[in-house]
This record gives sequence, structure tokens and C-alpha cells, in this order.
Amino acid sequence: MRQNFGLISLGMLNERIRALRLAKGLTLQQVGDVFGISRASVSAWESGVAKPDAAKLVRLAELLETSLSNLLEDSQ
Repeated sequence: MRQNFGLISLGMLNERIRALRLAKGLTLQQVGDVFGISRASVSAWESGVAKPDAAKLVRLAELLETSLSNLLEDSQ
């Protein structure tokens, strides 16, 4: 189920975060450590329960070596 928050489709965002994290070989804990948050918080992003704030989205795109627009857009 997709939830829309402004222009961000959480259904796609959470799926992209997970897919890109796994492609990079990063664990939930490793991503959490970059942001000073728990692995449970990262898991919440990936499950669609929560979403990263704007500053975290920028850093997340850098960490996952993708563009912010790729992370947020509805279709690739």
C-alpha cells in the first residue's frame, strides 16, 4: 500500500531505500550508525512506518550512491 506525503510516494521510497541498501551490502545498523539512529529507525523507513527528514534524505542518497531525484521519483 502506498501512502503519499506531499510529492513523496512512501511506497516507492521505502522500497528504494531497502533495495539500494542491500545492493551496497550495508546492514540496517551500518546505515543507522551514519545517522546516529537505531537500526530499528532505518527499518521503519524501509517498512514505510516512518520517513527520513529532508536532511537525512540528502545524506542517504549520498550514502547509497544515487541521486536524490532517483531516490524519490515514482518510476525509474
